[in-house]
Amino acid sequence: MIPIDNNSATLKKTKVDQIITFMDPIQKTKLIDEITHITLPKEIASYAKKYQAAGGQRDLFIVKWLYYCLKYFTLSCVNEEEKERIITLKIISTISVLIFDDFGDEDQDLASILEAMKLPYHSHQIQIENISSKNRDLFALAMETWQYYLSVIETYPRFAQFKDIIVYNYTQMVNSCLHSCLKNLHPAFINYVEAEIYEPHTMFMVFFTDTDLVATKKIITKEIGLMRELFWRSQRMGRIANCIATWQRELNSNDLSSNFLSFSVIHQNIDPDLLLKQKNNIKHLVSIKETESYFYSQWQTYYTEILNLGANIKTFDVEQFLYGIEVQLMSYLACKGSV
Repeated sequence: MIPIDNNSATLKKTKVDQIITFMDPIQKTKLIDEITHITLPKEIASYAKKYQAAGGQRDLFIVKWLYYCLKYFTLSCVNEEEKERIITLKIISTISVLIFDDFGDEDQDLASILEAMKLPYHSHQIQIENISSKNRDLFALAMETWQYYLSVIETYPRFAQFKDIIVYNYTQMVNSCLHSCLKNLHPAFINYVEAEIYEPHTMFMVFFTDTDLVATKKIITKEIGLMRELFWRSQRMGRIANCIATWQRELNSNDLSSNFLSFSVIHQNIDPDLLLKQKNNIKHLVSIKETESYFYSQWQTYYTEILNLGANIKTFDVEQFLYGIEVQLMSYLACKGSV
């Protein structure tokens, strides 16, 4: 846990302020070093190598980072003997979404993402010839990881209860990649309301937690709707942390999909066409401090709301889950530019 002094000044700080204070350069270096030296399970490492061989653009540090985070925010109700298997399954399944996300953010390959939208419900209708030749190997790997996920998760007795919802969750993640692609292709389309609705899905949190519930022996069914509200808030918290840590790296790659930039366009009245033209002088265009302050306050609001919702949830340990979200924010702050 984050060390908390017993003096009144520290106790008055919000949780997000405590995290920001705690994550000084020494703590950031320690955390990066810890993640860097993680040895991935063989199955995850195998798929990571496949991703690289197919032309994946991400550094494999992101896979280690995700493995580190999932150790903390996998739900406490997952059967202990299943936790490592479920973490492995979740990471392998995300490779497909990372691939589709790069189609939109890096390549602005709308045709390939439109084919990806068929994968959850209409995979038999996918037309390979519509996928750019550059991305066909990656697309094939994305299909493989999704089918692998389904082949494993369907072995759990609770899968039938959650099947439709899990496929829906996956569809929302792919749709988020489509939304990002459209923002990059048509900057005038950028707005903060839709960014808040669509973009958080690429944080995987609802998909991950529903996967956890499938691997849980006992669920209080009447809590499922309430849990989903809680998971949605955690997903937004993840997106906030992601945006604070990645928006500058993404802009340098001509990627305008960050909610950080969407907020600036609307609430700071910035012409979206100027974001790329002046990306080397972005500090003179975007009020970084104001935007970060807004996002941190939103993160704290969701944190408090989850605490309140958690009072009515018995299926899993909400405070333990919240600590996982704290770790996620800490790891994002430590790994700016690397995830």
